[in-house]
Amino acid sequence: MLSLLKKLWNWLKSLFIGSPKAINPKEVKNTPPEPSDGEYEGILMGLFEQVAAGTTTDGLREWLYSRHCDDKKLARWLEVKSEEWLQYPEDYQTLGRDLAALGKVMTGNLGEVSQRISLQLRDAVRDVSGVEGENLGSKETDLTEVVQDAEFWFEQGTQKYMNGDFIGAIASFDRALEMKPDLHQAWYNRGVALADLGRLAEAIASYDKALEIKPDKHEAWHNRGVALADLGRLAEAIASYDQAVAIKSDDHQA
Repeated sequence: MLSLLKKLWNWLKSLFIGSPKAINPKEVKNTPPEPSDGEYEGILMGLFEQVAAGTTTDGLREWLYSRHCDDKKLARWLEVKSEEWLQYPEDYQTLGRDLAALGKVMTGNLGEVSQRISLQLRDAVRDVSGVEGENLGSKETDLTEVVQDAEFWFEQGTQKYMNGDFIGAIASFDRALEMKPDLHQAWYNRGVALADLGRLAEAIASYDKALEIKPDKHEAWHNRGVALADLGRLAEAIASYDQAVAIKSDDHQA
């Protein structure tokens, strides 16, 4: 009888005290890691392309979510990264215009931050240009000085690329090429930075410019092939790899 009462009591307790529920690993949501600076820059460049294509505000947010990002996270990164950009505002004039365009479409914090940074870059460029104008005076510029300036901007671009600042690197290479359009290494490095941002069509165009100047640059042929392959243009990619191998037969990657 006592045993029966004990079993009944245990059964009654089980009605009120639930057993611990095992955690199904499939139900645990893994938080994606914070994107790196390079990944954020790629996201920002993609967002600019979406704006240029006429994507709506809601469409931009959906695009961001598909990249495991949202407008608040990107706005926070922009506020921190802009401190670097404002140190060299002339390098980021195109970026400023793109941010202004983004700010017109995007609402909320990201739109406000984009507009503010765009205005800050614009004002900083005006301040720097005014000082440079005063310092230049009637100084004449010879060919040697132009080449030195081009090399300076090329080195700036290379350093920024090594630091993971792909947008700044492209801007510096552009400055170098304004002064010395036949600087094939700048065209090549510009292509590499563009490819790292996922802007493959522009990267291929830069490799083409490098190859117009230096047709035997096997690295440009090789990287051109990689970009074409990533775009699914396999026949053209193979032709580029063939060119790389013809120039440098031990290019095992091709």
